[in-house]
Amino acid sequence: MNPKKDNRILAKGVCMDKNPRISHKNNNVLVVGSPGTQKTLSYVLSNILNTYSESMVVVDVKGDLIKKTAGIMKGRGYDIQCLDFKNFKIGERYNPISFLEQDLDITKFASMIFHNRSFQGDPFWDDMAKVYLTICIQFLKERFPKSKQTMESVIELTKVDLDTGKNNLEAYMKELEYGHKLRYPDGRGIHNALNRFNIYELRNMEAFKDHPKLKEDYLSEHSVDFMDLIDIFDKQNYSVSSDGYVCILHWKDEFGQEQTIDPDSKALKLYKQFITVAPSEKTTASILATVTSRLNLYASSTLLDFMSTNEIDLSLIGKKKTVLYLIVDDLTSTYDPLIEIFLHQLFQSLVKEAETSPNHCLPVPVHLYLDDFATYSLPDMERLIASLRSRGIGMSLILQSETQLTSEYGMNAAKTIINACDTYLYFGGTDIDTARSIALRSNNDLKNVLELPYGMEYVFQRNEKAILTHVVPIDTAMLDSLSKNEVTNFNEHLKKGAFGQIQFQKFIDSICVEGFDEENDCFPDVDERMLN
Repeated sequence: MNPKKDNRILAKGVCMDKNPRISHKNNNVLVVGSPGTQKTLSYVLSNILNTYSESMVVVDVKGDLIKKTAGIMKGRGYDIQCLDFKNFKIGERYNPISFLEQDLDITKFASMIFHNRSFQGDPFWDDMAKVYLTICIQFLKERFPKSKQTMESVIELTKVDLDTGKNNLEAYMKELEYGHKLRYPDGRGIHNALNRFNIYELRNMEAFKDHPKLKEDYLSEHSVDFMDLIDIFDKQNYSVSSDGYVCILHWKDEFGQEQTIDPDSKALKLYKQFITVAPSEKTTASILATVTSRLNLYASSTLLDFMSTNEIDLSLIGKKKTVLYLIVDDLTSTYDPLIEIFLHQLFQSLVKEAETSPNHCLPVPVHLYLDDFATYSLPDMERLIASLRSRGIGMSLILQSETQLTSEYGMNAAKTIINACDTYLYFGGTDIDTARSIALRSNNDLKNVLELPYGMEYVFQRNEKAILTHVVPIDTAMLDSLSKNEVTNFNEHLKKGAFGQIQFQKFIDSICVEGFDEENDCFPDVDERMLN
């Protein structure tokens, strides 16, 4: 049958209704094929352009799909958003720390930052680095204002104070346990310092004119007015630890704000557990070196600015028609952990939004086109994909072979992910294990599967016979309801090379796209240059 507007296009002349109640299938699609078998152009591009009602999240390798589809989708009333993990200066910004609400969120975040696929040595250092990062973020969430809960602040916590030789986190942990540590001239105690300079008799800042070092040392170390401290000492409203840390009692009563000391802090409790495992300075230094080495990947000014705030609202994707493009670089895996963290947080946000919606289903269905899916390691993916259908979420997992999926997720998890997809499209390839699986599914010879002609594909759907047919022709992309005006206007804008030369939002807003023709139900003549 011919694809209809807003159906999911599977192959030439083969489509399925996106409503599970009509199709009796979930919206999970596994798309497998070697590079160059037209998976992206034939399947992903044609389905983006044949979408009118559901939101989409598109992993856009190289950034080609946004150029070919953003203007068209904008003309259909979609909000267009972009996170560019290839060029962090383009598109919206994203702060992963802001999405960490529960203790488990922080733990998973730390684990994903330190996920190391190729590491074969002692896991102790990476494991302890995860714990250290978890403590940093926990402290950040407890004590820092929301505007400062960023990756830049995390990196600052791991730095070493050049004056003391201690890292910043250790100093903060001391404050949580004991309170502020004050520096005294010549290492003298508080009372000696106060008596030496007759502080009890000096009640105004003029007293410091003959003692600039005292003024500099005290006033630069804390925000509490020095004369208030004098009153505290007069009232004996303090206690002092053996190593010189001062706990100011009744801090909030004195200053109208919460005191620094907090022995019940989760961050402090985790830190105490940490130092029991790594008690020596040498061990701690080695762990800190591991943390610093990994976080340095995210320390560039451009990337820190990208992660400094949120300019996207993930909850809106399931409420309003949206296309979110995730532009990724297929030449490097440096920032894969950041992409994995975003996808994980996106799933969590969509599921949370569905749980609070009527019937526990998103008001606007969401479909994710995850190209190069097997290059990302997403936690609990085998559980997640099996639970999405009832929440109005579907995904197309695009990869090169089943072996690639098994390598990343393990045999059992890979099988669960494959079995959770009611639709399986095979575009051909040379992987023997995958070819055996296809031969078994299609009741065909292995030789015939390995010799699948270019431009052909197998379509497998639950409870239906296998189909061997042509892929969607690239010259038309089966754009059943795309009007010539949409294609022509957007194609002309593309020829001007505007993308990449102006800011992303200006690019989107400047595209002049005529409204699509609701009555146009034929295949238009699509300029093939647009699809190359």
